[in-house]
Amino acid sequence: MEFKGTVTHHIDKSGISKKGEPFVAWQIRLEEEFVQYPMSLLVDFFGDKVTAPPVGSMATVYYNPRADVAPDGKIWGKNNGWKIVLDGAVAQAPVQNKAATPQAATSVQGSTDEGQDLPF
Repeated sequence: MEFKGTVTHHIDKSGISKKGEPFVAWQIRLEEEFVQYPMSLLVDFFGDKVTAPPVGSMATVYYNPRADVAPDGKIWGKNNGWKIVLDGAVAQAPVQNKAATPQAATSVQGSTDEGQDLPF
């Protein structure tokens, strides 16, 4: 799956394993931009094969959702990330499609609706 948004948080989860070996793990939170009801996503990364994007950057994250069940019946979910593509463009407001406006639609057709007796 993929999710595109702005990186709002970076959480380092690196540490030392029970065997005494160091490991690299981190999470990022992304939030959609320029939508009425923005959705957000928390993605886990393990290892140093993927570089963390800076907070505030636009990125597309590719991930696999996963739900695990413990022997005692406890259920939890994770989003395991495996690829990040940074968007080089600066975040901008969406451009309104001019063809969607009534004036543009009537000029394309070559006539206007004024003076016509339409039922709507």
